[in-house]
Amino acid sequence: MRGIFSICAAMVMAGSAAAQDWTVSTTLDRGWFWGRVSSSDDRMNIRCSGSLPGADPMYGAESAPHTPYTFTIEMAYREIVATDAHTGNAATRDDVIVVSNAQGYQLPDVRYNMLNGERWQSAISVADPLVVSLMAGGGLHLWAQDRQVTQYGAAGLAEGLATAIRHCDDHWTQAGHPLPDHARDVVMTLRGQSGNGTGGGAPLQPSGPSMEQAALDAVTDQCAGPGQVRADFIFRSDFDGDGMEDIVLDWRGVSCQQGTFANSRGAGHCGMHNCLVSVFVSSSIAGGARPWETLAMDAQPAEDTPAQLVVGRSPSACSGLGLAAGCGQRFAWNGSDFVPAN
Repeated sequence: MRGIFSICAAMVMAGSAAAQDWTVSTTLDRGWFWGRVSSSDDRMNIRCSGSLPGADPMYGAESAPHTPYTFTIEMAYREIVATDAHTGNAATRDDVIVVSNAQGYQLPDVRYNMLNGERWQSAISVADPLVVSLMAGGGLHLWAQDRQVTQYGAAGLAEGLATAIRHCDDHWTQAGHPLPDHARDVVMTLRGQSGNGTGGGAPLQPSGPSMEQAALDAVTDQCAGPGQVRADFIFRSDFDGDGMEDIVLDWRGVSCQQGTFANSRGAGHCGMHNCLVSVFVSSSIAGGARPWETLAMDAQPAEDTPAQLVVGRSPSACSGLGLAAGCGQRFAWNGSDFVPAN
């Protein structure tokens, strides 16, 4: 009996290892295209989509939005309770969190879509920090209302996301959509992998020390354990011109899950008006320096000049600087520090 049990157990384990947690599908129908990565129970879908010139505008209308170079995350879980506060016009919720590689990512503007199968939806960039983390390997845990809703393994996820992005990128390009800065790093990496024959769906790997990981490590250190980072409070640029990604972390979007700062705004890094902003510049961090930091209302790369940093000041700070209320100061990297831009 022991021998039979051992053989059966080995067969079950082998079957489990071979099972796919995620499947990917790519379609082109009547001028509309989709790349969809679906969980094994089809309750979570991560999709990109769009249309080519001349496509019937009504055919794909029900599956909106179709924003170029974004993923729509769809979630169909009764465990995420829909109250009146969450289902009104333009109502959103901010308590849905995806945990990947021990880091929490708060999904922005999660909306209830009754017209599309009563699903929750959130739109993020195809190069969002959550996507990059998922493509680096590992499964995910979904949390809402301060409890875990479900979890999925990693099999098929990283490869599926890469396949979906490539498919949609090909058709977005055909449709004449320019590649936006927010998606450039991931899309160009995948284009390079395809062109060099390195194999479809290979997980993204950083070309040097990851500034995103350095930022997430700073969150973990401050929280003395797991922390949550809203995806829309992490910004990417190349301030030092070395071709490697630099990260702006606005601590307004950070919260700790435990410890001293569990109930503190910005993980203890926020005052009445301003919060800490940490900028992880690759060449500086690689040389052993700490991130450049300042207190500000907000901060992010300039839209017209991404190599410059725009720091939003509080009204009192603007007054002290002799500037108008709501002012934004521009800074440029001089090789060792951010200095006011000309």
